[in-house]
Amino acid sequence: MSLLTSKCAICEQPFNSSKNIYSTRCGHVFHYPCIKEWEAQNADCPQCKAYKPFGHILDLSFDDNVDVEKLKETLHETSRELKKYQNLHNETSLALAKSRAATEKEIYQLKGLVTKLRHDIVCHEMAQKKNRQKICALTEEICTIEASSEQTVTHLKAESDTLRDKLEKYSTELAMELSKNETTMETNKGAKPKNRPMIRIDLTNDKINDLEFRLQQTTDQLEKEISRNSQLEIENMKLKKLVTLLGIE
Repeated sequence: MSLLTSKCAICEQPFNSSKNIYSTRCGHVFHYPCIKEWEAQNADCPQCKAYKPFGHILDLSFDDNVDVEKLKETLHETSRELKKYQNLHNETSLALAKSRAATEKEIYQLKGLVTKLRHDIVCHEMAQKKNRQKICALTEEICTIEASSEQTVTHLKAESDTLRDKLEKYSTELAMELSKNETTMETNKGAKPKNRPMIRIDLTNDKINDLEFRLQQTTDQLEKEISRNSQLEIENMKLKKLVTLLGIE
């Protein structure tokens, strides 16, 4: 018994392996010679009357000795293979879904880390800006103090030199008065001593003592200013080192 029992709608004869089969675009099949003869006289499908349904030839062969049981076994085997691949597909899909969930979680964590890093960068830039402002203010303050200290040291040195000159002058005058007094005393030996030279000597001694005191004060103040300048130099070096470490231009 043939597997294909349909007949040609034109000649009403069954299809077999000795004749070609023609399929129209509307889904109907006919013997190729029959449809060609029909096309020569008509422009529609012999079965459904569709307009110009012409299609193509189907090269089919028919075998009446087909082993149906073998075909069923092959069909079952194919079905089992299909089910096996379906299960494998499901397992792969599940693994991909888990991997995708893990990847999305990791991406979410990375986005959070990136957000935190951006926040840290902004905070660091703000802190660096504040440090830069502090360093600029300290640098200006140090420059101002250095300039003021230099002026103070210069003034103190000038005052010290002036006091030293006065001290030397009064010391010379005192020596001259003492020498003059001794000469007078030698000349007027036995005479009543005069008080005037002694008064001048006392006044000169007072001036010398005052100048020595002022000179000592000026020297102490000068030493303090020099020590302060040295400390400022150290602080300035520390500040420059801090600027280098922070990488602030």
